[in-house]
Amino acid sequence: MAASTCVLLVMLIWILSDAVQSAEWEDIQYDPNHPGKCTINPGLVLNPGVSIKDPTHECRKIFCGLSGRVVYHSPLAAAE
Repeated sequence: MAASTCVLLVMLIWILSDAVQSAEWEDIQYDPNHPGKCTINPGLVLNPGVSIKDPTHECRKIFCGLSGRVVYHSPLAAAE
């Protein structure tokens, strides 16, 4: 019983420490000229389900969701 508790505690610490290592935020980047797509800027329009490296940031990734919902993901060190 003690061994399983220890394993669960280690897994919980690992999960929490991993969550602290990154920054993530959402935004709506919708343009009626490109319905259903993510319009990051006039020259960068993404289809839903596409992810790319952010061309304006060294480590950031951009994920395009449905109806212009965008998720930006950066390592914590790069977000600071």
